[in-house]
Amino acid sequence: MKKNIPSRTVTDKHSQPWIDSGVRRGLRRKRKLYRKARKSNSNADWATFRKHRRSLDRRIRNQHRDYLSGTVGASLESNNTKPFWNYIKSLKLNSFGLPSLTTEFGRTVTSFKDKADALNHQFQSVFSNELTQTVPPVDDVGIPSLSPLMINTARYCQNLKSIMPRDLITSLHVC
Repeated sequence: MKKNIPSRTVTDKHSQPWIDSGVRRGLRRKRKLYRKARKSNSNADWATFRKHRRSLDRRIRNQHRDYLSGTVGASLESNNTKPFWNYIKSLKLNSFGLPSLTTEFGRTVTSFKDKADALNHQFQSVFSNELTQTVPPVDDVGIPSLSPLMINTARYCQNLKSIMPRDLITSLHVC
């Protein structure tokens, strides 16, 4: 079902506008420190991880506060509500997956299996599986015939030389 049911692409929590490259670098370092502490199970490694995590969380909170007071707050003061609504929209929790569907019989389906069945039924009703034996043969009556195509190689080479560099023509052994 995960392979065949369409869903929207969702960005993760680290793509918020207040998360900059320094914070992303800190998040990568936090992951590395966690893996190292988990692998070694040393108290010193765990202390280093916790210290980095606390400082990173503090930095993210400060940047979020600055974003709200700066960008969103300033835009509301100037009667520009778009950044505010973009911020509200980014806070939505259910921003992924396929929404509930209504079948042709008026029934609303919400489970993954029912959604897959509803979409499958819809696609089957639209597309048909025709047998190739029932396709009528094409007659040549309405199709005009083309005269044989004559290519003048000297003129072809002349035109080719005018649009292509000389070394490319010689490397292709065309003319």
